Amino acid sequence: MSEYSTIYNSASGDKKLYNLEHLFSLVNNDRDFVKGLIEIFINTIPPLAKEMQNACAKKDWPEVAKIAHKLKPTIETMKISSIHEQIKLVENSAKAQTNTVLIVQLSHQINDTIFQASEELKKELENWF
Repeated sequence: MSEYSTIYNSASGDKKLYNLEHLFSLVNNDRDFVKGLIEIFINTIPPLAKEMQNACAKKDWPEVAKIAHKLKPTIETMKISSIHEQIKLVENSAKAQTNTVLIVQLSHQINDTIFQASEELKKELENWF
């Protein structure tokens, strides 16, 4: 593992919700670039996940599918594996307008996980700089 691997929280031994190792490899270990990407994640992805929940509440399934589609690449790039399959299921089910009860449940789980990952990433940045 590289020095930037964030699979485990060194202080507590807890498994993190994300893994930046892939991201670092994509940008040739450019720490400043990764910092910028993390800041973009923190500022844009939690509000987008909340928008998806709001669209679910309105039963606006095309909007849910659209937002899930936007979230999916970020979840994959940040290696948030605990919701990787869920975001695909939400996108596909919302497009088909099926499993709507499950979509709502998963949107809450996705929102919570993204919020937690964002909080962990904020702490990560504090430790870096």
